[in-house]
Amino acid sequence: MKKNKIFSVLLGALFLVGCSQSNVIRYQASEKIHVTIKNGWGAEYLPERSQWDPESGKGTLVFSQEIKRIPKKAFSKRKALTQIEIPPTVEIIRDNAFEFCENLSEITVSGNVVVIGESAFFRCRNLKRFDFPKSLQFIGDNAFYGSGLERVDLPSGLKSLGYAAFENCTDLKTAHLDGTFTSLGSSLFSDCESLTAVEIPETVTKIDNSAFENCRSLPEFVLWEHVSILGDGVFRGCSSFKNFVLPDTLEEFGSGLFENCEALTSVQFPAEIMKTVPDSTFANCRSLKEAVIPETVTAVGEKAFMNCRSLSRMTIPAGVTFIGSDAFDGCESLKEVSLSSAEPPTIYKSEYSWYYNSYVIAWDWGVDREKCTIYVPADSVETYTQAWPFHKNQIKVQGVKN
Repeated sequence: MKKNKIFSVLLGALFLVGCSQSNVIRYQASEKIHVTIKNGWGAEYLPERSQWDPESGKGTLVFSQEIKRIPKKAFSKRKALTQIEIPPTVEIIRDNAFEFCENLSEITVSGNVVVIGESAFFRCRNLKRFDFPKSLQFIGDNAFYGSGLERVDLPSGLKSLGYAAFENCTDLKTAHLDGTFTSLGSSLFSDCESLTAVEIPETVTKIDNSAFENCRSLPEFVLWEHVSILGDGVFRGCSSFKNFVLPDTLEEFGSGLFENCEALTSVQFPAEIMKTVPDSTFANCRSLKEAVIPETVTAVGEKAFMNCRSLSRMTIPAGVTFIGSDAFDGCESLKEVSLSSAEPPTIYKSEYSWYYNSYVIAWDWGVDREKCTIYVPADSVETYTQAWPFHKNQIKVQGVKN
């Protein structure tokens, strides 16, 4: 056995004599790996020589030409692959290059890689660490989706970060993002349930839909003053949030922004820019006790505060002209709603609504008709009573409490 082992080592040494580092791929696997590499013009060529030692599990692939890129699906579904060393000449790791390499736990990447393609390391569940080189400029969509990464440190030269690049990385704990990109793609860290800390660069002005959805362990998130757009459900299901401050630079945000953030108790809205509270913004925020709607708001969307069971008071500014269906449905602790407008806001016109004296008669905005008192301006009591007959016994003069 010893002689065979020595012979194998000597054979490996002789095998690599005269081989440039630029055309050799070294790997560790439980079986021999077969792969095809494309040259710079897209032509396919097989390794000139290959070797694999079953005793040590070490193998080499030697090519006649310098390797500039790892092509699409080159190592796709190679479950035997556990470790690999990428030659220093490689600049591009193409789409799906290592997808479903479930046992790949270690990869050595040189400082020359510029592009990591779409789904390049898709579902590499045992890949716990990846040293992102300083040369890296582009990361494709779903690049590390479902991988085992525990930490992400992106270089300052990164120009583009694809959507869902780290989605479903359930072991990911920290993410330090750097670069010159201006937006975070949809579902970027969605379902990263172990994520506890995130830093984003000041260049980011937009965060797309569901970027941090279901990051259940994330206790807080700092939004820079430069952020102006938040997509739908960006923080949906971030159930460890307790307080949140939205920057004054925020111009718009989508529906369901804090939906299912069950520990959230308060939110500070931007002062003078906000126009609407979109649909389901705080739906199922069961701990929310305070939400001051800015004076600039003109509409409260459907289910905006649905099932906010700890919410006891709500002030609706004079500028609000529309309230969506079920906006306050399930707010079982809501005892007071104060409205400043002389004219009752329009309630969502559902199939159960009808007109009376030109007002929409509706009762589906969710306010409890027995427990909640509705305070309105003194001169508008009759107007509100006509508009909302189902609430006629609840409508009181603002400032007068029985």
